[in-house]
Order: sequence, then structure tokens, then C-alpha cells
Amino acid sequence: MDLFPQTPHLPNNHILHNRHFRTSDVVSMGGRIIFERLACPLQPCYDNSEYGYPNHVYCLPPEDAYYVRVNVNDGIVALPGCDGGPGSSCPLEEFEARVQRRGREVRDFKDVCGLEDGAAEGIAFLHQ
Repeated sequence: MDLFPQTPHLPNNHILHNRHFRTSDVVSMGGRIIFERLACPLQPCYDNSEYGYPNHVYCLPPEDAYYVRVNVNDGIVALPGCDGGPGSSCPLEEFEARVQRRGREVRDFKDVCGLEDGAAEGIAFLHQ
């Protein structure tokens, strides 16, 4: 998900003390990453004063706008380049496109991990 981008990449021969990524941010006693789906009311309004109609505002009917934000160990972590929504969230459509793009970039789970033909197609998570 590119949650903790590091430029330049972390070196393997010394510690970069001003790095963004720290293992303790992700792996604590109860390390967890939660993807939160937010539904926020949205009612876009338009002002027609630039067309010579002062005090004329037109509003569309209210509807929900959907966003995703990432919670790492009770702290919100903004997705780089996709944090323009409320609370540093990412619009749902942009999040979906980002996940699909990253899936193409990192390839198939079985190929990357060098798993045998009979192995699972992906990772399964416990849902309660």
C-alpha cells in the first residue's frame, strides 16, 4: 500500500536515523492495520453570482461520499498522494484504483512467494 514511503530507500549497511519507517510503528504488542470505510454526507452547492445572479445558490440533493482511511495501531496513516478526504482519507474510487495498480505492480501472490501449484491463491484472514 506504500504506507511508509522512504526516499531514498533504506540502506542495508547502516541505520538511517531520520527515516520515516520504523518497525515499532507497525509491530507493537497488538500490531494491527485497519482499513476504515467512511460514509460522509455530501451536498454540493454552486454559486451563480459569476453569471450575474447574486445570492443565487443551487444545491444538489444530499448523498453519501465514500472514503477509505488506514488506521495503524490506533493512528491514522495517510496514503501518499491520496489523502484529500476527511481525516486524511482517500476517496473510495481512488483507493480501488490504487489497489488494482499495486496488484499489477507486485504481481501474483503465488509467483512472488515461489509457492507450489497446489498452494492457496492468496492470504485468508480471520473475520469475527
